Amino acid sequence: MIDRKALWFAITVIIAMVGSTVWRLSLLPDWHMMPLDGPNGTHRANSLIIFSQPLALTVATVNMYGRKWVLGDGTEAETPWRRWGTMFVVGFAVLLGSMQAFILASSLGYVTMDWAVASRAAIAATGLLLMVAGNAFPKLPWVPARLRLLQLDPWQQKRHVRFSGKLLVALGLYLVLIAIALPLFKLLPRGMAYAVILIPAVMMAAAKYWHIAKLKREPAPPQSA
Repeated sequence: MIDRKALWFAITVIIAMVGSTVWRLSLLPDWHMMPLDGPNGTHRANSLIIFSQPLALTVATVNMYGRKWVLGDGTEAETPWRRWGTMFVVGFAVLLGSMQAFILASSLGYVTMDWAVASRAAIAATGLLLMVAGNAFPKLPWVPARLRLLQLDPWQQKRHVRFSGKLLVALGLYLVLIAIALPLFKLLPRGMAYAVILIPAVMMAAAKYWHIAKLKREPAPPQSA
């Protein structure tokens, strides 16, 4: 759940990111590889990787906006969820948009970047954003789910949002640690280095749905008199 202003802000950032990247690639003799350290630089990256940031923002925006059809019943309890989703999407859009702008500016030779420092800063900033979002997540109120698969009783959802918040904080902390240890990744094959970041994220997403299934099998706690 996010408000309309946040949705249009994210859409505008996505369009700007994709459009500017396509324009930059159109200036290259070989659009498959983008120079990252100036027009004649030797540090190059596969062009498809450059689109990973607008793709990540698109997935996050669709996920947050799509919650309006999954959670909620139109009551005031949705307001904190909408506020939380808006904070996350706007923060993520600013972070990824800034990263994309610096990449393109460096590719055009307008700025000089130490890519080791820039990469560590970007990963750490993403981790901190997830930790802030995860810390606020358990404070969200109970709202009913519209999909039967995700429907939980108030006591179940309370446990689930607490568990999900811990997952977000853990993933954020993991990314911060990755940023600290980033120089060691030069010793790994590129595919393995990406896997070290992506596999835990996929595992945590799977753990979220495993926890829902686990809660559905647990008996309700006894009611206090």
